[in-house]
Amino acid sequence: MNTINDIVEISQIQTRQLQPLLSEIFIKNLSDDLNLRFKYDAEKKGLSFTFNNNLPDNIHQITTDCNKLYSILSIIIGNSIKFTEKGSIEFGCNLKTNIQSTEVNRRYELEFYVKDTGIGIPEDKLTLIFERFMQADVSSTRRFEGSGLGLAIAKAYVEMLGGNIWVDSIEGKYSVFYFTIPFYNEILETKIEESVDLSKIEAKSIKNLKVLIAEDDEISLMLLKMMVASFSEEVLKATSGIEAVEICRNNPDIGLIFMDIKMSKMDGYEATKLIRQFNKDVIIIAQSAHAFRGDREKAIEAGCNEFVEKPIKNDKLIKILNNYYQL
Repeated sequence: MNTINDIVEISQIQTRQLQPLLSEIFIKNLSDDLNLRFKYDAEKKGLSFTFNNNLPDNIHQITTDCNKLYSILSIIIGNSIKFTEKGSIEFGCNLKTNIQSTEVNRRYELEFYVKDTGIGIPEDKLTLIFERFMQADVSSTRRFEGSGLGLAIAKAYVEMLGGNIWVDSIEGKYSVFYFTIPFYNEILETKIEESVDLSKIEAKSIKNLKVLIAEDDEISLMLLKMMVASFSEEVLKATSGIEAVEICRNNPDIGLIFMDIKMSKMDGYEATKLIRQFNKDVIIIAQSAHAFRGDREKAIEAGCNEFVEKPIKNDKLIKILNNYYQL
């Protein structure tokens, strides 16, 4: 019956019989419904099952097609539980800047993700799995049953809502499915000012500190710039690991680096290793929005002084700075 329903649904999508029906949806209600549906199945297999809401505190609801968003997450979470024998499953959402868009009401995106510690996906199948009747396990003795239509339906729904979907995976280790949907909220423009307040810092000892922010997400970059503005003399920015290394070579007086560990061209781990070859003293704080077990150790081993999950909170930043600069 599930296979028949999937075939009917994909046929309706192809013939454009399905159209998005927009309405207000509360993020907490969505996560509660998904927890109610999947938590028991996950814990029955001994899996940790969690939701991580990285949205600003004053963003509680969005306008989208509630049923289709629920279906997308249900398909991906259901697959994660099916293909994971031990470890954990986490789903969550982040706020991103839609750099390509010039339309005011599409300038932001919500990025949803589902990550698991399952069987992973072979590299040569990372793009194929979104095609109809395709699964990562295509052997004649495959262990997992299914129609192979779920991710094709999810992809069609994501695109119907104006977003994109992709996957990051290493076979035998993990998979992280990401998808975006457009989002705009009028109160967003004030959320940074409301959430950033480091004015209580008596930072005389670091008033002239030069800071490098290596970050390819515009919202995270904007937030960090405002957070360090009260104690930094100059803020430099890099959007890739290669650029971060080059800026450090040309600015040996940089005293503090915020290093995103997942950037294009060269990741933060490799960039840190290269920087440590010629600068042993600069304080490097590694950051990640999607931290896996072992990422902290990997960052410290690469040469970072600290590791934090994004978005970094005021009290956490103050505590870290106090460790090195005695604020």
